[in-house]
Amino acid sequence: SDRSKRDASSVLATARVSSRSTVERALRWNIGVGVWKPGEAIPSERELAREFGVGRSTLRAAVDVLRAEGLVVTSI
Repeated sequence: SDRSKRDASSVLATARVSSRSTVERALRWNIGVGVWKPGEAIPSERELAREFGVGRSTLRAAVDVLRAEGLVVTSI
């Protein structure tokens, strides 16, 4: 039914936000405790996604939040 499709979609959206939030907190913690020093490159997207067990799009979403706050700078 349409309702069950909406419910499933909502669960998936919540899971994505939850994963993003978890990764965001972990990245923020690593920065805060000095795992990565100011100006130092953090591991690649691929490495971090593997480490956190998330897709690269989830990792990018978390990094985007930190970039918007000025905690990380990304380059192409």
